[in-house]
Amino acid sequence: MEIKPKSSRLYAFLILFDMHTKFFKSALDDISDEDAGKRMDT
Repeated sequence: MEIKPKSSRLYAFLILFDMHTKFFKSALDDISDEDAGKRMDT
């Protein structure tokens, strides 16, 4: 999907947001519920 904002200043923020959501999603893919609970020793 190509991002085409009306404002050129907004373009960088949209790119960073898109990258952040992709990285966050891929970081959570292989984490089990048990490991997620261990993260803060709960």
